[in-house]
Amino acid sequence: MKTIILSFLLVLFTLSCEKQERDLELLCDYAKIELNSASSATEKASNFSKFVDLKVKNPKLKLMFETMSSSDPQTKLDLYKRTLQEMGIENWSCPELETIFSH
Repeated sequence: MKTIILSFLLVLFTLSCEKQERDLELLCDYAKIELNSASSATEKASNFSKFVDLKVKNPKLKLMFETMSSSDPQTKLDLYKRTLQEMGIENWSCPELETIFSH
């Protein structure tokens, strides 16, 4: 019985990690699009916010973006890195997201 419960928990944890990384991949792909768009900085921020609202499922990532909306660039970058650590995601990188957060 313990083995079944542990196996179930392991599957849930794995699915949770995959879902978190899926949200991050979506964000990274969208960041690439926004960096190449001709939109103004204000429009890009608005578009990114709408994208997060519609596509991102992870509550920590949503909260991170809500907090970032009124933060300076260094705080955004620090918050991004700290959120990844809190989510237990290591060795994940998206230069495009980091570029967006540093502006």
